[in-house]
Amino acid sequence: MIAPFARCPWIAVALSVLVLAAPLRAAESVEMLTGEIGGAPYTIARPARWNQNILLYAHGFKAESAPLAAKLDANDPAYARLLAEGWIVAASGYRRNGTILRDAIADLNALRDHIAATEGAPHLTLLLGESMGGAIVTLMAENEPGRYQGAIAIGAALYSKDDVYPLALTARTKIPVIFLTNRSELEEPAAYVERAARAPVPPAHWTIDRDGHINVNAAERTAALEGLITWITTNQIERRRDATLPGPTTASTVEFAHGAARGRVAEITDGYGNLFSSFVPADFEKLGLQRGDRFELEINDRSFRVVYGADYPDAARGAWVAFPRAEGVILFAINRGNAAEAAGASAGDVMVVRPVGKP
Repeated sequence: MIAPFARCPWIAVALSVLVLAAPLRAAESVEMLTGEIGGAPYTIARPARWNQNILLYAHGFKAESAPLAAKLDANDPAYARLLAEGWIVAASGYRRNGTILRDAIADLNALRDHIAATEGAPHLTLLLGESMGGAIVTLMAENEPGRYQGAIAIGAALYSKDDVYPLALTARTKIPVIFLTNRSELEEPAAYVERAARAPVPPAHWTIDRDGHINVNAAERTAALEGLITWITTNQIERRRDATLPGPTTASTVEFAHGAARGRVAEITDGYGNLFSSFVPADFEKLGLQRGDRFELEINDRSFRVVYGADYPDAARGAWVAFPRAEGVILFAINRGNAAEAAGASAGDVMVVRPVGKP
């Protein structure tokens, strides 16, 4: 049981649908609205029938040279479920890239207020932030309790420091916050949760028994959202929990010949240049690749030496790394770099993986 906070009976009515929902139905038509507020781009996914609840997404660090963008995938299973229940799901880019905290909060507040002005006052607004976005929503939970009723911080980069307009964490959360953290990044969130034990609303810390940075699948995100909603509606939460859930099992579609495997680029992460591929872990097992092995990647007549690891730091800064993601596929990336730019890659491009030493 967590210390009480202000609640209204209509919140429980508005939210109980999601908590008790049957398996996901296809959402009614969703309108995608885009625009810009004060130089910060935004994307809003609006269902045909709004239930007056909002999920607002805060993205992580992007290189200063990356274009400003507010990417939002309405088909993401966690978002699709909310949209099917009538939620608005919205994402704000920020007025600049790089490390940005105070201005990012202002941009997210502006988007929330824009929705309220154009659609009507929301019953409640929840926050979801990843990496630096996790630090941003934690700061908002400390400083913006009037606008927001709860937050989820995934892989929260609480060490983020904004030298332009500094803003420091106080460990005084005033609304429910669930930290969702991979096992390889437990130290910072765990220390914050310990510091915040006497906060007006102490946060919860749920862990994912999987290495990586924000290496969380859709089922785990949905469970965290349901946990947050239960917290808001019942004032009860498991302060610490192993929130690991099985991810999707993806069938292999790659072709094998002469000791190599041929797949494709499935998707490129916006602003980061990481390559989600059609390769699955079973494909690398078939090639005889184990964690720590190096292999050759051929793409667009270019060849790269790649280490098979568990996370970005398994490769040196500027070097290629590949590792399984919670979504059930292999991600190719450059540690602190842009793999898509280095390879001149686009979605659909052929990727050939060949273990070193194989013909």
